[in-house]
Amino acid sequence: MGVLQERIKRHLQLSHLQVALSDADPGRDVQSIAICAGSGGSVLLGADADVYWTGEMSHHEVLAAVAAGKNVVLCGHTNTERPYLDTLAQLLESNLKGLEGQDKAVAEQLRIHVSKEDRHPLDIV
Repeated sequence: MGVLQERIKRHLQLSHLQVALSDADPGRDVQSIAICAGSGGSVLLGADADVYWTGEMSHHEVLAAVAAGKNVVLCGHTNTERPYLDTLAQLLESNLKGLEGQDKAVAEQLRIHVSKEDRHPLDIV
């Protein structure tokens, strides 16, 4: 889990994560990871994976996951969505280029910008 945690921090450019480790076989290798950007508790619970990786889960969702033998990695809601923004911008631009007629004229005036100022709204103090 330690290597996975460091890779997640590096990938998302984070200084910290919240982690809840299951007592079930703590030395086992991670074979599978279920990932959900944003708030993944209701989506991930019941998924057949060693690790649940998401932005946030409720207290009781974390407890249920750990009781089911899952390790939980929480990165902050927006931190798990932010890496997709550049891809989403490219998809939007591509779809706008495919418009015809009056919609095309409107689309040609649109510019898609991904904020460079966006960050997680909460700080650890």
